[in-house]
Amino acid sequence: MTGYLQKGGAEQHRRLSNRVEHAINEYRSQIESERYSTVLDALGYPVYVVGADGCFEYINQEFVELVGYDRETLIGAEPAIIKSDDSVTRIDDALSRVVSSDSPNSAQVEVRIQPREGRDIPCRDHIAALPFETEYRGCAGILRNISEQRRDKQELVNQNERLEELVSVISHDLKTPLTTADTALSLAEETGEQEFFERANRAHERADAIIEEVLTLTKEGEQLVTTDAVAIETVAEEAWETSSRGNANLCITTNSIIEGDPSRLQRLFENLFANAIEHGTTTTRSEESNETERENIDVNITVGSINSKHTGFYVADNGPGIPTDERDLVFQPGFTTIGDGTGFGLAIVDRIANAHGWKVQVTESETGGARFEFTSVIVIDSENSEESSVSDESA
Repeated sequence: MTGYLQKGGAEQHRRLSNRVEHAINEYRSQIESERYSTVLDALGYPVYVVGADGCFEYINQEFVELVGYDRETLIGAEPAIIKSDDSVTRIDDALSRVVSSDSPNSAQVEVRIQPREGRDIPCRDHIAALPFETEYRGCAGILRNISEQRRDKQELVNQNERLEELVSVISHDLKTPLTTADTALSLAEETGEQEFFERANRAHERADAIIEEVLTLTKEGEQLVTTDAVAIETVAEEAWETSSRGNANLCITTNSIIEGDPSRLQRLFENLFANAIEHGTTTTRSEESNETERENIDVNITVGSINSKHTGFYVADNGPGIPTDERDLVFQPGFTTIGDGTGFGLAIVDRIANAHGWKVQVTESETGGARFEFTSVIVIDSENSEESSVSDESA
């Protein structure tokens, strides 16, 4: 080595010194890069570097997993391969501000990542320009998936809307029974007659029913967390045990198994059965006792599968049916055509269907009654079974 330096003189010594210094710097850069890479990997976020030519120079494994393209395809490609056009424009605008002397060194931009497969992914892109003196060297970015944040935000909006609806319905629908109760109690205090106490009691019971139904309406609108394989026949029979009365008959023509929440599906059937029985049983007033009595009318309810273009199930009855101009109104909270009804039964049915992602519509049954059809249902097993029927002959 000494002889080599002597032959080359000072110039050779300077060149060798520069090479050694360059090698040391390269080694330090490699060590520093490995440290940064370790830190970034520990964070678990997708990271990328885009060079001055506008193409990817570096991406980590999390980035590859997010976008679905392999590393070989991405390196050397422009960001437009995985970002929407409007996202690329926003990033370019943000970088222009970052590299200007009087702007912050970094920026955050919401972008839409377009993976190789599947839906767009909303992300927040944290970008910064690479250090440079005169010429722009490129930028680095860290992506954060904000899909869950968006869902949480939307759920908060939905909850606020349900709360506003809750307050509106309670303030409106409770006014009548509470006014009735106040009037009845005033008359009871003046006259002492039992009739007015009973009237006040009925008004309070109706107020309790309205509050309970409104709270149920709010709860059933919440998004499903888990679902199970549910046999329609089993859940419908369980619902029938709590809903049947009078001369009512239930016929189940399916044993389809669907994906859903068993307790909410039972609630859906309970409300549909109660609605069919309440509207399908007419009433008359006895001349002798002046009391309301139910006529001995059979109410036939059928639960079956829809096996056409749109799979799902239906609940039909032989009642008076629902007029065409009221079929959209029946799902609105508080809408009722029965004097003592709360008007929340079918609204709850609609909320349960929406929570499952199902579509529900009202049509006319084969007997002229109402038919509620539920489609966009995930059917696990759609085999039909022999008809099973249940009747209730109790008074």
